[in-house]
Amino acid sequence: MKLSDLLQFDNIIVQCHDNPDADALASGFGVYEYMRMNGKSPRLVYGGRNIIHKSNLVLMVDSLGIPIEHVDFLDNPQLLVTVDCQYGGGNVTFFKAENVAVIDHHRVSGELPAMNRVMSYMGSCATIVWDMLREEGVEINRNLATALYYGLYTDTGEFTEITHSLDRDLRDEADFDSTIVAKFRNANMSLEELDIAATALLGRDYIEEYRLAIVKAGACDPNVLGIISDFVLEVDAIDICMVFSVIKNGVKLSFRSCIKEVSASEMAQEVCRDIGSGGGHYYKAGGFIPMDLLIDSYNVYCREKDVTPRFQYSSDGTH
Repeated sequence: MKLSDLLQFDNIIVQCHDNPDADALASGFGVYEYMRMNGKSPRLVYGGRNIIHKSNLVLMVDSLGIPIEHVDFLDNPQLLVTVDCQYGGGNVTFFKAENVAVIDHHRVSGELPAMNRVMSYMGSCATIVWDMLREEGVEINRNLATALYYGLYTDTGEFTEITHSLDRDLRDEADFDSTIVAKFRNANMSLEELDIAATALLGRDYIEEYRLAIVKAGACDPNVLGIISDFVLEVDAIDICMVFSVIKNGVKLSFRSCIKEVSASEMAQEVCRDIGSGGGHYYKAGGFIPMDLLIDSYNVYCREKDVTPRFQYSSDGTH
């Protein structure tokens, strides 16, 4: 699929996954700008319960003029383009649309629409969008180049996980604003989020046999779980980690692995099997378990084991 294939449609919505990160914002911005340059009037949106409030992402949106909207409803658009996620996936709100296109770099999690560009070996979705823009001969402006560069930077562990030549091309060729990127990099957490991370790390569980750490964090932006996971994996005695947070409507999880024997994506799928959704990449992944399904599963477990439940949560995540 090429971006020009999408110009046959008029009512176009570009959708990021819920709790969009820098890569999703950058990718969506790139597709949005292409549509706008070609005379369309697209919208760039995301759904879910949470509004963007993580410091670096708010700064990114404001500094680069990314016209992202949070929505609860869409009126059956002619075309819905999902970026950095796959239509019907567990991390993206489902909206009906006449036609669907997918641009993503994660492992395929279900049936894809005919219009798709899914390249699971890429370090970021921003790289895919950047390459698609080049295919169309688009001159990428400074703000968009900065967004795409930062999307790749954040999704590849500050470029340490780059393996594909296209990722290297974006890193080396993007005409980005280094001053703005430095501001983003130095606004990754708020003081409140720092306290949440510190408290979580102090209470971590460690299973030496598997070199596995399990960390419970307080309610926070889901992207903060990834920061905690990355930090935990830097410990010399830890090869695998799971960080989770109980939020209002369920449990958000982040998985990391630094060994070839264990896939973070497979861990996420297994933990969330039948009661939620999980997936991602070999070394990093995420998942979500709705509270009502978790409660049902826990109650079944207690009945099967003939034990008394040790805790109770309501369906909205409160005790």
